[in-house]
Amino acid sequence: MRAPTTPRARRSRSLGATMALTAALGACALSSTEPEVVIDPSDPPVVGMWAWHRSTGGLLPDDRTPATEGYTMSLDLGADGIATIFYDGEASGSTTYDVGVGTTGGAVEGSPAILFGESLFGFAEQALAMPSADSLVLSDGCCDGFQWIFVRDGG
Repeated sequence: MRAPTTPRARRSRSLGATMALTAALGACALSSTEPEVVIDPSDPPVVGMWAWHRSTGGLLPDDRTPATEGYTMSLDLGADGIATIFYDGEASGSTTYDVGVGTTGGAVEGSPAILFGESLFGFAEQALAMPSADSLVLSDGCCDGFQWIFVRDGG
């Protein structure tokens, strides 16, 4: 049989639950939405065609891939500073881009970033990482930590 609950026991459980929730929310706030940076933002090898491999994160975290979404996507980062997005091989939009550091007051402030003239997908300013020469990770600056993962398209 369960012991009767006193007001003090209820307060103690309530305090414990509040502390657990605070710790969980704090852990979310402390977790970085930015990938580990392994590039020098002043000289990144980002120029070229990138094929979308997968995306992860978001409010309902789940991997998204060309197979799960039903389309392919490629990102062409030209040496001329023009970025073009392709869906199923068809150009869908283009804008200027620059590689540098996130703008002051922006969501990726101070981090290596790709800065699009206007958003092609995600946000116009995204954290940039290259875990390898053939892997490009762009992360939305929003709190949900959405990442776009591309592989260099050799074809």
